[in-house]
Amino acid sequence: MNPIKFAHISDFHLGYCQYGLAKRFTDIGNAARISIEKALERNVDFILFTGDLFHCHSPSSGTLRQAIKILEMPKKASIPFYVIRGNHDASYARSERYGGDVLDFLSDLRYLQYIKDSYIDHDPLRIWGVGYYGIRAKKRLLEVLENRKKEDGEERLEILALHALIEGQMPFHEIDLYTLANLSFNYIALGHYHNRWELAKHNLYCPGATEHMDTREWKSSRGFYFVEVKNSKFNTEFIEIPVRLKKDIKVDLGTVDLNEAQRKMEAIIKENDIKDAMLRFEFTGHLAQGKKEQISTAQLLSLVRQAFYVVEIRNSLESKTMPIKAADPQEAIKKLLLKLLGKKNEEEILPESELVQVLLRVLGEEGDIESSLKIIDDFFQKKENIKLKVQQIPEKVEISKAFKEKEALKSRPSEKNTNITKKSAKKRVLNDFFTD
Repeated sequence: MNPIKFAHISDFHLGYCQYGLAKRFTDIGNAARISIEKALERNVDFILFTGDLFHCHSPSSGTLRQAIKILEMPKKASIPFYVIRGNHDASYARSERYGGDVLDFLSDLRYLQYIKDSYIDHDPLRIWGVGYYGIRAKKRLLEVLENRKKEDGEERLEILALHALIEGQMPFHEIDLYTLANLSFNYIALGHYHNRWELAKHNLYCPGATEHMDTREWKSSRGFYFVEVKNSKFNTEFIEIPVRLKKDIKVDLGTVDLNEAQRKMEAIIKENDIKDAMLRFEFTGHLAQGKKEQISTAQLLSLVRQAFYVVEIRNSLESKTMPIKAADPQEAIKKLLLKLLGKKNEEEILPESELVQVLLRVLGEEGDIESSLKIIDDFFQKKENIKLKVQQIPEKVEISKAFKEKEALKSRPSEKNTNITKKSAKKRVLNDFFTD
């Protein structure tokens, strides 16, 4: 058998105007064109395309013109362009209902050869193709292959082209590996996944899309498989193609204040303002004061002058309350109470230790002393004259009742709003301990 060479390409998604940008429409078309050019440079005998030629089942006139210009190249070189249906190209039901789909249309014009749940012979190979069927994929595959039999003594090599979810690549799948392995194909050409993957022991190969369709794909190279069949063996080589540069920048700013965060973010954006690149920024860390919403994303975007497009500036900073300097949380509360009450020694706020315990239990959120101090501070600032009602502090206080017994709270005539928040309930408990 003479050696035979072919290109396995997938997922052009022609017509996709990503982020509403006309230049991304052109980028995606250019990636498809470069793939075909590189395949033809290797003198392939045919090109096998495994679905999603288009991004939409009703492509625009501009998209069709773009597709025809690309498909004109193999047509002029007399190189067959074999195609199966992807989920973006058309649904089976829609195709049947309206007498065909866009792939049928291009097939009628002889720009491609549509393998429609059947096979095409390209000596010495037989190429089976099954389009996208979703959850019915396995059933449909076995139906198509039901009459697949080799005649006695026949040495035919077979390829299976599929556009489906395969076991092992996502949490769910449509076709399991056991089924595919037992079909005993010499090469299984896959589409649908946009990142390249392969499982050589089962003859499974997926080249991925020829351009990046999502930020999650940016780390994966783009290209196609060049396959040479020699002595009944399929030798594969992944051919990478150039696409627009994408860069995902993730930076942890550490613990910073608002001004420092703004300065650092601006510096990082300026440093990564790469000419003609697509960028995505994510900033993490903790704000010592203020809120992340106070940082202007619009101002950060205005610093980008050379890059093609900024997909996102994600501000993932978290607010962080500065830790209490006192080593003992109870000491911190005691000192604050002494200061607010104008007392000089702890004996004057008898029983101080009991009060501290009460405050820790009433105001604490699993030991959240910082918020406890804030609530105490807010409470005292609203009081002009505060006296401690020591006699009313019970030996044992069931604090949880303050939040659980709604009837007790409703019985207060001054309270008309029954939507009691945890914070307001905490302040009410304080009113049991302090009075004007």
